[in-house]
Amino acid sequence: MTFGGQPLLIRTDASVHIGAGHFMRCLALAQEWKARIGAVVMLVNTHNPSLEKRATAAGIEVVHLSVDIGTERDAEQTGKHAQQRGITHVIVDGYAFTADYQKQLKQQDLILLCLDDYGHTTHYYADWILNQNITATADLYAAREPYTQLLLGPQYILLRQEFALWQLWHRSIFPKVQNVLVTFGGSDPSNLTAFILECLQHVSEALNVYVVLGSNYVFEDQLQLQAGRTPSHLQFQFLRNVSNMPALMSWADVAISGGASTCWELAFMKLPSLVLVPDVVQQAIVSKLVEYRVTHCLGNAFAEEWAQLSPETIAGEIEAVFQKKQYREQMSEQGRALVDGCGTQRVIDALCSSG
Repeated sequence: MTFGGQPLLIRTDASVHIGAGHFMRCLALAQEWKARIGAVVMLVNTHNPSLEKRATAAGIEVVHLSVDIGTERDAEQTGKHAQQRGITHVIVDGYAFTADYQKQLKQQDLILLCLDDYGHTTHYYADWILNQNITATADLYAAREPYTQLLLGPQYILLRQEFALWQLWHRSIFPKVQNVLVTFGGSDPSNLTAFILECLQHVSEALNVYVVLGSNYVFEDQLQLQAGRTPSHLQFQFLRNVSNMPALMSWADVAISGGASTCWELAFMKLPSLVLVPDVVQQAIVSKLVEYRVTHCLGNAFAEEWAQLSPETIAGEIEAVFQKKQYREQMSEQGRALVDGCGTQRVIDALCSSG
């Protein structure tokens, strides 16, 4: 097959409940496809103006569907859009895209890549399954078609184009931590951002803290009140709809984040990180990252015992990491060793290998 000018269709969503991660990693694939192959259309069922603006600014068309996510009607409309535009390659990313959904798209003679995180459906009919996580194994996908190929592990980490500019950048690890980046994804429904800011208020060191708020974050008023009670040795700055994450990560000495796809970006940027795990899905991934000495886990925020931990206790753990320069150096080195920044290109290469 000749791929010059061949368009691509991506079906994904973003919302407070779903989060922004699915959309953002699909955006990475869309950017790479558009740069190398041809046009990209993103089909979404949800409305998220800031994320859609990022896509359109990259020359990617965003089209809205009026269907229930993951239904037979959804698959029918997705296939129809592909056929009307002469598109053969489709990417789907979301936990609602079940075995029946995949099968329906395959019955429309589409070449399908399914992004997955933990083997969420009973059977896989896609031509490729992409699971970029460190916990990905073939056993998760035993129930798949004979033709289904697997793209598994951190060698396929999806990073957006803005990170490519930092491939050769060198990070210095300083004895003292001064600049801290706090980021908990697109929505942060548990408001872990507020909890971490409360913890930081008990840290004795003088800190500059940039707090990145996602497009679906709804607790900003609470944060502003909280910031008004901040000790004078702490400086908080709140940032929304950030498009320069690599630059912010280069500025920071340490990041505090959730366990989602941001972990891969931090690893690539060689930024030592402390992770607060928001849900059980991400627990296994963060445990592996700790095992590989890529990050430090502050705890599982969904666990019952978490409620017993005070902000003062967590602040003490944060300060202990701040004081261990060698530990932070190790996280920095191991992060880039794990995420080399070429994953998006490898995925597109695989897609282009189909005939």
